[in-house]
Amino acid sequence: MPLSSHFIEPGELKSLLTRGAPLLDMRAPVEFLQGAAPYAQNTPLLNNEEREQVGITYKEEGQQAAIALGHRLVCGETKETRISRWIEISKVHACQALYCARGGLRSEISQQWLEDAGLFLPRVRGGYKVLRQLFLQTLEELPGKDRFLIVTGKTGSGKTHFLHNVAKNYPILDLEGLAKHRGSAFGDVYGKQPSQATFENALAQKLLALESSPTQPILIEDESRMIGKVRIPDPFFTTSRQRPVVEIEIPFTERVDSIIEDYVTALPQLTELGDTQESDTYLTDYLKRSVLKISRKLGGERTQQVLSEIEKAMTDYGLHKDPTVHRNWVSFLLKDYYDRHYIRHIESSRERIIFSGTPSEVFDFLSTERLF
Repeated sequence: MPLSSHFIEPGELKSLLTRGAPLLDMRAPVEFLQGAAPYAQNTPLLNNEEREQVGITYKEEGQQAAIALGHRLVCGETKETRISRWIEISKVHACQALYCARGGLRSEISQQWLEDAGLFLPRVRGGYKVLRQLFLQTLEELPGKDRFLIVTGKTGSGKTHFLHNVAKNYPILDLEGLAKHRGSAFGDVYGKQPSQATFENALAQKLLALESSPTQPILIEDESRMIGKVRIPDPFFTTSRQRPVVEIEIPFTERVDSIIEDYVTALPQLTELGDTQESDTYLTDYLKRSVLKISRKLGGERTQQVLSEIEKAMTDYGLHKDPTVHRNWVSFLLKDYYDRHYIRHIESSRERIIFSGTPSEVFDFLSTERLF
């Protein structure tokens, strides 16, 4: 039996995904953007335009005509270039399997071409459709849900930093990292967010991977239902609202400094603009754009007050690069907006809080208490 007939069967997928195995996604880029498996590398057999042409031919003339057109579109130098790219990407990322939409012709042809070139990869039987079904099933079952421990705290208390600082000691689930967004109006600092399906798939994969530490709490940052433009799946969100909570408390001035560090000082590095005039312009636009997202709740007068403070601070910041010039507007927003929202939110969670303290005190609590 030729190796090109080898499959990853549906029953084997859980093990493959649990260990975070990189995969080759042979679908067109437009399909990949709509939803993909975590760690998948998009290596299309047909690009968007070619896929569209083949699809039209399939509808009008049937399967054989569509297959013939596909071979004409991807032949000669084009074919060799794509195969070389697949091999290079597969080796760089140590890819362990490939898939297309339903495990059909595209993955079969790609697998055979790779085999002819000396690279042997199994293909996922059922393709992305079966992968997606497994991810959705995982989000319904929520493995590890009895060990969820929610980390909350006022804006600027360093919840995300805390999670990453304790990640060597406890399994964590960084929802903001998966969503590529920091969760607030100012959270759009990582560029384009994943699609809803890709976010859900990544969350499901993390849940599968976390099953391997059955005696420890899984630390999860307290989030709203929406993280930027992606929505936390209902079963996960509902369960997280029922789990125990630890609360991080730090002084107000430290929270102000934390916000300035994360959303002002660090932004040039995140955008790769560096310390330039272009970076200052981008930062000014970003801060003002973020404030406008909450303008309806702030009200017109307070919105204009914050915008004026930002403009003044950025003028001073451009001259001296002193981040403390941002203290006024950051302090105002924390006191007059974010803290008020947090107080309303935490009242509904008060009975679930099992400990409150500084980051080091919370860590000590986790270290000394057997929670699950």
